[in-house]
Order: sequence, then structure tokens, then C-alpha cells
Amino acid sequence: PLSVTFEGDSQLKTIGTQAFQDRTIQGNIAIPALVREIDDNAFACSLDTCQNTPLNITFEEGSKLDTIGTQAFYDRAIEGNIEIPASVTEIGQHAIQCYNSDTCKDTALSIAFAEGSQLKEIGNWAFFDRNLTELFLPDSVFGDNIVGLAPAALGGVNAKIYCNENNSKCLSYQIPVCSESTTSNCIDAKYAGNLTFGTYKKESDGRYVLDGVRYKSFEDMSSGKNGLGLKRIYTIDEANRVAGDKNRVSIKYR
Repeated sequence: PLSVTFEGDSQLKTIGTQAFQDRTIQGNIAIPALVREIDDNAFACSLDTCQNTPLNITFEEGSKLDTIGTQAFYDRAIEGNIEIPASVTEIGQHAIQCYNSDTCKDTALSIAFAEGSQLKEIGNWAFFDRNLTELFLPDSVFGDNIVGLAPAALGGVNAKIYCNENNSKCLSYQIPVCSESTTSNCIDAKYAGNLTFGTYKKESDGRYVLDGVRYKSFEDMSSGKNGLGLKRIYTIDEANRVAGDKNRVSIKYR
């Protein structure tokens, strides 16, 4: 297996077409911050050797990445968590699709989007058949005039999709399944997968709340890290009843 590292302060701007295609890579790859494009088939895999060697992908802090190309990680076994940088505007067709490899179907993968995500487009089959359980979709995918999810973007995915509770377009999203009268811009029912929807809330202080847990950032929420359970806030009368007559409660404002 190949080990890939980039020197600190790397000036690399592009990981080119087929750069690591069909190479067996082991361990972690940290994509340098200045990389703006991961081109088509850059890490795509069609061989048993690379499909059966799970890879961990991270992005350096301050990533300038804009585009994840068509089939960029096609059939590559990826484990752990991928946090898509906020600067990414497009995820191409089949970009992280798992099709032929049993290993990448069995390897649990978490995909999160950085807070302030500028993502506008997720291409057809982008996450097809990946073993995802949850996916938090950024508001930016649901524009004023267009929904940036291609018809089959989430094809074959069985996951819970979380939307901002104020984003009606996200909450009403359904994979367009083809019928006798509709044969374009849709997906065959057998590839539709099973999506269920939940909501999260962004509070006025910039924190996020999901299922009674408050998170400092969108990234923490979407990766399930560093959450704090919400505590009930009592009225003064309720607090005094809980405290009892011998332990009266005083309230200080600041």
C-alpha cells in the first residue's frame, strides 16, 4: 500500500484527473489547504486491492477547496468522517459513490458539511449506496429558484436527512421517482433508497440544537461531537418549589 503525505505549507492547487486512480493507499490523506480542485477520478478505485483498504480523508484547516469532481472517490473505501469544507460549491456526479465494492458499502462513513457551507450542487449518484446513517444538508443547497440536489444525488441511500427547521424546501424534498408519465429528471424506484427527515434549530446565539442537545457549531452537530444536554429553565416560583422553603432561590441578572 502507498502512503501519501503533503509537506507543511504545500502550494499544491489541484489534484489532477486520475492522479491516484486504482492505487492502494493506506492510512490518512490530509488535503492541503490551497487545493482548489480534486479532479475527475482523482482517487477512484476499480481494483479489489484498493477497494479493500479503507482510507481516511481530511482537509487542512482553512481549506480553499471549491470542486470535488466526477467520480473523485468512486468506489474508494473511506472510513470515519469526511467534513466537506465550507468553500466547496460543487460535488460532482458519482463523486463518493459506492457501486462495485462490498467494502465501501460496509464501511460506515459520516459526511458532514462545515458551517457556512457554500455548496450549491450535489450531482447525480454523488453518494449512491454509501453506508450513511445521517446527513445534514446545508441551507445553501436549497436556493431561491433551484434545488441543488440532482434527482439521483441520494439514490440508494438509507439515511435520516436533517434540515434547518426554517428551510421549507429541504423539509419538503423528495427523491423524484419515475412513473409512466415522468421519465426524465427522475430515478427508477428500485434505486430510490429510503430517506426520513428530521430537523435542527439554529439559535440566536449561533449555537445549534438537535434532539435536546446544544452544539457549539454546525460541524459539531453534524458529527455528533461536544454536545451538551439542554437543562430545563425554571420560573422563579418553580425554582423555589423545587428548592423548598429552607433554600429559597435568588436570581441575579447580568
